[in-house]
Amino acid sequence: MDVLLNKAQIAAYAMTQQIEPLVRGFLVVSLGPSSAMAMVGVDPDQTMTPERITSRDFGRVLGEKVLLVAFNDRSLVDAYEDLRVVHHELHYLDIVAVVVASGDYLIEDPEAGVQWIGDILESLPAAIRRPTELEAWATMRTRMFDPVDVAVDAGEIDDLEEQWLHAVVTGRTPERGLVARLASAVTNVETRDRLMLAAVRLGFTELDESSGESEVMSALLGSAGRPQGNRLVAAGLAAQFAASHVADGPSASQLYAISAMLLWGEGRARASLRAAEEALLHDRSNGFAASVEKLLQLRHYPTWFVA
Repeated sequence: MDVLLNKAQIAAYAMTQQIEPLVRGFLVVSLGPSSAMAMVGVDPDQTMTPERITSRDFGRVLGEKVLLVAFNDRSLVDAYEDLRVVHHELHYLDIVAVVVASGDYLIEDPEAGVQWIGDILESLPAAIRRPTELEAWATMRTRMFDPVDVAVDAGEIDDLEEQWLHAVVTGRTPERGLVARLASAVTNVETRDRLMLAAVRLGFTELDESSGESEVMSALLGSAGRPQGNRLVAAGLAAQFAASHVADGPSASQLYAISAMLLWGEGRARASLRAAEEALLHDRSNGFAASVEKLLQLRHYPTWFVA
């Protein structure tokens, strides 16, 4: 049975699938059976001109009829200005609908007014897979609560790992207590690595609790093929959520570095690099983050992505 979505619903859902905040640029979403989409980012500090729009033939992948979404975090007015330039440049596409977005809000019809993305996502029909809490948060990056202090003690590591994996599997955003305990745990190299490796095991059917560190890391680097179930993305977002809600810079840095590694394992090179850069902004002395950034520079994608 076909599910009919309005322009705002299509745009909001497509934005959640990018798993990173959309600062400035545009999305082109196929309205055909493929539901394919493509995103292009634009430097926020540059004037939007045709030559700054990456020239590529979207039509081959997306088909004829598409929805165009222009996003600009500065304002909806600026997003409209960008839309005008992009719409003209992509004249070869059959753009049947347009939407502009800025921050947590978007407009599909000027007469209908501004809509909050959260409300739009809530209105999605149950017949389609709704974005998880983590996916919705990744689009808007709205702080859910004030930054918490690092827990004095991470507590029982088995219990912490279970709660961490529960957040990954369910896609739920971690609560304050879990954030504080994760921030404490990642200050220790052994527990940091244990949490990351536990998340990686979830992403590959070939791995289980008995899989050793070398086998797990080999899979993350691409030896086991493409990860399954989007679990590495979910874990990467959970780590970023915790990082953005902890008051301690070094702990946030470790969590961002974990996120970078996991997202890289899913072939999300741009989101991974952004997380690695964020890790080093929080703590320039973080050797793990520096190593992850170097990996990203040497190997843009895992083996399965480029093979």
